[in-house]
Amino acid sequence: MKKALIATPILLACGITPSGDVAEPDTQSIPTRHGTVIADGCLLDGWQMDTLGSSAAKSAIQEVVLDCLLPHADGSVTPNDASAQSDLKTLVASLQSMGYAVSLAASFTTDDGYTYDGAQTATELANATWVASVASNIAEVSSAAVANGVELDLEQLPASARPNVTSLVAAVASKIRPYKKLGVFLPPQTTTPSDVPGGDAFDVATLASSVDRFRVMTLDFSGSNPGPTIDTGWAVDALRFAQANASSASFDVAYPLYGNDFTTSGAASVRFTTFLEAQGLASTYDVTARRGPSQELVLDYTDDAHQTHELWYDDATSTLIGLHAWDAQTLPTSVGVVYYGFGAEDPALWAAIAGAQQ
Repeated sequence: MKKALIATPILLACGITPSGDVAEPDTQSIPTRHGTVIADGCLLDGWQMDTLGSSAAKSAIQEVVLDCLLPHADGSVTPNDASAQSDLKTLVASLQSMGYAVSLAASFTTDDGYTYDGAQTATELANATWVASVASNIAEVSSAAVANGVELDLEQLPASARPNVTSLVAAVASKIRPYKKLGVFLPPQTTTPSDVPGGDAFDVATLASSVDRFRVMTLDFSGSNPGPTIDTGWAVDALRFAQANASSASFDVAYPLYGNDFTTSGAASVRFTTFLEAQGLASTYDVTARRGPSQELVLDYTDDAHQTHELWYDDATSTLIGLHAWDAQTLPTSVGVVYYGFGAEDPALWAAIAGAQQ
């Protein structure tokens, strides 16, 4: 899952098309589902708070996940200083007063907080003392914040880590349940052996007894090749694959709110972008986004260094089309949607979802 996405809200206007015209509202119906947003960090900016305070967001979203707990190699979990924990508790209380359940996600990265090093994490998971310490400290921080739940985000793990992942999840569950909910992020695999890195490290059937909700992180469909951030059919396949191993568990499927900017000349690379940045780039380079095969937006531009780019991103229109594809026959309404990258989306999105829900 992304760890370097930072939203930079500026003056916003709702329903603006790539050409600058006012968009007509999309009236496609979508099923009403449990909605969750995931935001990076222990803080939300003013625009994010204002968005969550709106009636449209409250109609589409029931849960906020703050991806801000960081387990360290020494077994500690930050934030663990009094000031930061006090600020986190205040934020959690504010969100709860708006009517949201609030969970804290622990991302098992290197100590920089951004890089998933599966080999390092696997070594740590093999240490029973480290697992016990991390489980206790996650429980302590989440209790200090008076959060409603905890989420575990482990990525890039080798298959050999499978029993130790199970041990960690059980250890955290024993510390927080049933008073708090426990969620686990799952790689979007569709086969065994796994077709995505880290998928074989999760024994979903065994984990189900310790987990309240699995989040199948159906993000970055195109990988490092230019293309859409999600394919709704692939997401259904990944969700059904996970469900087959734990049919009685609760599941979410993920929908990205960010875009991916692919450099297509020179040294190929990909970086994360927001909807507003994409609009800014279109204005700066005087280009107009086109619609891709699933109506996602594609911006082709050449930057000041003469490098060419394909920037793929969604707006309210394309997101509704994607959510409409997940009708109740395709995905039962018990399946929720977790929106990743809160703060990077089209400002018109939540009103569009609220208006389309049935």
